[in-house]
Amino acid sequence: MNKIKIAVIGAGNIGSRHLQALANLKYEAEIYVVDPDKKALSTAKERYENIINNSSSPHTINYLSSFDDLPNSLDFAIVATNSKVRQKVIEELVSKSSIKYMLLEKFLFPSLNQYSNVEKLIKRNQITCWVNCSRRAYPMYRAIKPLIREANKIRFQVSGSKWGLGCNAIHFLDFLSYLTDEYEYILDNRYLDQEILKSKRPGFIEFSGSILGSSVNNRIQFEITSYNYGAIPINILIDSDTCRIWVDEREGKILISSAKDDWKSKVGYFQITKQSELTNILIEQILSSNSCDLPTYEESCKLHKLLLSAFLNHLNNNSAKEVEECLIT
Repeated sequence: MNKIKIAVIGAGNIGSRHLQALANLKYEAEIYVVDPDKKALSTAKERYENIINNSSSPHTINYLSSFDDLPNSLDFAIVATNSKVRQKVIEELVSKSSIKYMLLEKFLFPSLNQYSNVEKLIKRNQITCWVNCSRRAYPMYRAIKPLIREANKIRFQVSGSKWGLGCNAIHFLDFLSYLTDEYEYILDNRYLDQEILKSKRPGFIEFSGSILGSSVNNRIQFEITSYNYGAIPINILIDSDTCRIWVDEREGKILISSAKDDWKSKVGYFQITKQSELTNILIEQILSSNSCDLPTYEESCKLHKLLLSAFLNHLNNNSAKEVEECLIT
């Protein structure tokens, strides 16, 4: 196999973690890391070298400040920029290079019209695209799906302190959709806190409070909550007629009881798969099967647009002027 050509666009925290994972890719690769911020490129290079630990790498790494030196064709592009610039970056990227596969970070885009804009761009350029909502790729969560898939009624709850509801609720809604194969929901934003929070990322915002919802067939009810106080760890509780599952991700602990086992509780332990341990696995899956464990762009758009609409509605209810952009990332 010829060297795989991979571009990582955005060398910040998450982009550099993708790069670290690529150090363990079993296929030889030519990797292009692009970021206009020289400090970010330096940090990414340092993190990559920490992984290879002074051993020789089978990959060639190119650190670039613009798209000018990208090749005309790429096998993979990982777009790890913030949401505000993501559409523009994708447009510039596809104008420079022919791309076979693309992986986008969440939150995808801050405006509703951007979802169809990028969908048309992806289809026109025949790019197969996924979104990095990675909980569905965790081995423990894949193992519990059969317990939930056949349930007739499901209640799904997530709660914890200050975990970034705007930025991260998509992870949990995607996780729910993966477990249940349901993508059509009605959301209720009335229990979001009125105060709009400043994100730790300059120029972006955050939310606290609760997003409630149900599937359109009323099979599922859910509540996703971020408290704007305390230090309560994130807990996940899934109740159904077939099983009850409680998860503490920080402790890596899961408690499962099921109807088929007379509701006797079983305790399990697991480790969250870090991004620096995952991207290489996803790319290897794609190369071997043309698919991977992540949601497709089309699947993820449905959930992103539901959440974005709820957040935009909340912003407009608490703003003196009409808002068309929700800057979460």
